[in-house]
Amino acid sequence: MQLLCAQNRCAFHAALLEWYAQNGRLGLQWRNLNNDTQRAYKVYVSEVMLQQTQVQVVVPYFERFIQRFESLQALANAREEDVLQLWQGLGYYTRARNLHKTAQMCGAALPQTINELMRLPGIGRYTAGAILCFGFLQPVCFVDANIRRVLARLFALPNPRARELEEKAQMLLNREDSFAHNQALLDIGALVCLPKNPACSSCPLLRFCKGASAWEHYPKPKRKTTEFKRIALAFVRRGDCIALTQSQARLYHGLYNLPEIPLQTAANLLCFGNFKHSYTRYRLDVQVVAHNGDGLMGDIVFVPIVQLDSIPLSSLCRKALNFVLPTTP
Repeated sequence: MQLLCAQNRCAFHAALLEWYAQNGRLGLQWRNLNNDTQRAYKVYVSEVMLQQTQVQVVVPYFERFIQRFESLQALANAREEDVLQLWQGLGYYTRARNLHKTAQMCGAALPQTINELMRLPGIGRYTAGAILCFGFLQPVCFVDANIRRVLARLFALPNPRARELEEKAQMLLNREDSFAHNQALLDIGALVCLPKNPACSSCPLLRFCKGASAWEHYPKPKRKTTEFKRIALAFVRRGDCIALTQSQARLYHGLYNLPEIPLQTAANLLCFGNFKHSYTRYRLDVQVVAHNGDGLMGDIVFVPIVQLDSIPLSSLCRKALNFVLPTTP
């Protein structure tokens, strides 16, 4: 069924909203913010947390974050170290730093136009659109990875460009109920129109979908490149303190790690254990070794073990400490 005529778009809207009312994830906290004066802020936090992270992982982090920083102004007034500490385990820490920077730039309230939002750190077109639609209830559309997949299959587009998808999303937008419309598309992508083995037979949009019979071609999968690396981390203990270094690199900026040492040096030291660790496009084989602290490079600080749960440790560091401390911080 073609979606270009107004009559079919109405049928599309009706099918989408009916499915959402019965099957959508209506209980998510950031979707139930009626009359909440911090609605836009909470939507913003949830959207940033949901970037490259599954909903079930985000829920407890979102609850703790909002409890600690109940408003944009409260977040602006916080120390970056406290923000990173609360973000521990969620990964992609640049998101937390950008949240904090944005709060400091905006103060009490987020802007309400897409151009102003996109000037803020870490806010792209999708996140800006989600804030405007879900936070400020503006009738706007946007495209994330899930909606991209739904649209690519609906219109049988193997290699859709971003502008093409935005035009399709705008054409389909239900301006009378853009909130439920966009939430429904997100849920269809997350629950039904899956990257592999989509549940086409139970999809409310099946009769409109041009790509259902060859879903694996829409969109054409992208090749991912993975780099493998071996690293060694030094465990140095002096009394009740251990040596840590606060990273200045982009990925772990502001987080504490065990000092890294050359593999050649580690080969001659006592090994506590090895583990695998993944982040972005890297797959690490990590070795944790005993070290006396002599000749370590970088700014080394000795932190009391009892204080480890009050500073922002990287997930890499926490995994390594499992081998050398009786309890994980």
